[in-house]
Amino acid sequence: MQHHPRASVLIIEDEDSAAELFARLRVQYNVTTELLPVDSADWDVGIQCLTDRHGDRIQNLSQLSDFKVI
Repeated sequence: MQHHPRASVLIIEDEDSAAELFARLRVQYNVTTELLPVDSADWDVGIQCLTDRHGDRIQNLSQLSDFKVI
């Protein structure tokens, strides 16, 4: 995504809550991605959002040289 910033995101209804497994609700977005610089406020916001959702392991991962927030 760093070299080709266009992407497609597909979000599908959870199997557990779907009335029909093969007819789950779906939404698709075509997006443009952006690599966030490590020293930016946007990076800090992204890391905080990931930490809120996935826990403290994100703080450790974000210190790795190959970790990127897109």
